[in-house]
Amino acid sequence: PEAEQMRRPPLSPSERVLTAEGLMALAAFGLYIAAVCVLVFYWYLPMGEDLARTMGFTTLVICQELAVFAFRSRSRSAWGLGLFSNRWLVLAVGVMLGLQVMAVYSPPFQALLGTVALPAEDLLVVALAALPVVFVPTLLKLARGTVVNRAGFCFRPP
Repeated sequence: PEAEQMRRPPLSPSERVLTAEGLMALAAFGLYIAAVCVLVFYWYLPMGEDLARTMGFTTLVICQELAVFAFRSRSRSAWGLGLFSNRWLVLAVGVMLGLQVMAVYSPPFQALLGTVALPAEDLLVVALAALPVVFVPTLLKLARGTVVNRAGFCFRPP
């Protein structure tokens, strides 16, 4: 939990947990993730359907795993909370990444899922496509003046 979480009063029963702004942000990032996955798939399709499928699938998994960190808090960035502050979340993400590695690099899973091994340069494309999922929410929090670091200091835009 966030350090200041226990100091805040509880939400009133009439107050929504997920605001219209929060829903719009989730929808926007969902659309971004969908669009970038489709774009990566079609970009790689001329190089082979299996490669395109693997790239689209891997982009989706990495975007979703990074989104978990980006949307953990309304007021803190992933770095402000501490990337490793929730051991169970880190474990779950680690397991998911391990399963993704198996899906892409293990021959039995490649045969089952129709994936192919990805070279480092393709993994770089996946990473670059996924970076906005982490950085844009932090920039939006900074623009709203709601980014709080671990010490509780709130960064306000000039």
